[in-house]
Amino acid sequence: MFKRSQVIITGSSRGLGKALAEAFLHEGAKVIGLSRSKTIDHKHYKHLKADLSNTDQVKSIDLPIEEGLDAYVLINNAGTLGEVKSFHNLDEQDMIDTTKLNFLAPALLTKKFQKSISNEKGRKYVINIGSGAAYNALDGWSMYCSTKAALSMFSRVAALECKVQKLDLKVVDLSPGVIDTEMQSKIRKANSSEFTEVERFRQYHQNGELQSASQTADLIIRNFDQLFKNKEGIESLRNYK
Repeated sequence: MFKRSQVIITGSSRGLGKALAEAFLHEGAKVIGLSRSKTIDHKHYKHLKADLSNTDQVKSIDLPIEEGLDAYVLINNAGTLGEVKSFHNLDEQDMIDTTKLNFLAPALLTKKFQKSISNEKGRKYVINIGSGAAYNALDGWSMYCSTKAALSMFSRVAALECKVQKLDLKVVDLSPGVIDTEMQSKIRKANSSEFTEVERFRQYHQNGELQSASQTADLIIRNFDQLFKNKEGIESLRNYK
């Protein structure tokens, strides 16, 4: 399915982003990774160095689209939990950086991607990696919950506008579930006085309930077309095996 495809993935140096890049490369796709460091060496992998929390850098990114392919995919995966603290204790710069990385960067890249591939005839997709935290308030997570909620609504509106304006682009806000990444490690180290549900996340790890990044990437690839069937523009990997 992906042998004549170009896939652009943010946060491709580690975690789910790296797992997705490697999985798509295994399927024969040409992959472009956007992150601060390069950790993949493959003949069909191209790395664009960028700090996606720097809005000026995001605005200056020129996506190197290859013409005439069968499919084009953008996966906005890069994100940060930010500080796990009550809102009144948050560092102001961390609040700004979290908003830039979790919301502004994917919104800008979605716009940039649509413009870059607008003349191509291949299938076109955007997956914005969301979170169940977008729909559930968690103490200590004010910036993560709110920025993921903003990204979810942006994705849903973009999906609606693509239908209304007959743009040949499918957009989905995808919640991948609880994955064993550095973010989960950071969550488990949180102070219970700032995040009262920390023990639940520690139990996920102790009970082996965390899904690996590679397992998650495999689910996304195996169920790729089905992810875009929801008319609301939102989907969760909990619906797939």
